[in-house]
Amino acid sequence: MASETTELVLSDEDFEDIRPYQDSEVPEVIRRLENDKEFISVLATSLMPSRFSRSLVGRYLSFLTFKWQTRSLYSVEQCQDLMSKYFEKLVTNTMEGMTVDGLDKLEKNRSYLFISNHRDIVLDSACLNYFLRQSGHQTAQLIRNQNKAVSLWADALNRPMDHGKLYFNGN
Repeated sequence: MASETTELVLSDEDFEDIRPYQDSEVPEVIRRLENDKEFISVLATSLMPSRFSRSLVGRYLSFLTFKWQTRSLYSVEQCQDLMSKYFEKLVTNTMEGMTVDGLDKLEKNRSYLFISNHRDIVLDSACLNYFLRQSGHQTAQLIRNQNKAVSLWADALNRPMDHGKLYFNGN
């Protein structure tokens, strides 16, 4: 009896919507973020004093700040540099402290697999990548569940940070 095997052939296009962004895509992603009203509103809550954050003036000033800060970003690494500054501000303003141990034991030219049972997939992965960058390592490429509740701007911000997304079918 001869058994029949089926060969699965995949191409790069099969992974187009789950891969991290490439440097050539950064300017277009930034333009999409500039035009996303929800993103600008969220940005205003972190950039503006609370009395201005929900106002038209606060959102407009946040838009101008974002446009100015991203005017010369053309690579994923440059986006990561900017996001690291925002993350440092978040840590400084919302936490008494945050530490990590053991990254000095990782070899810089070796790959590692990190597995997490996350509570907050965006913040947990931001912490991981922040500490990896601070210790001189490459950032992790992360796979996360594509939650339908995740907005387009959150997806656009995550993919430059070397995040992909994973689709689940079912509950």
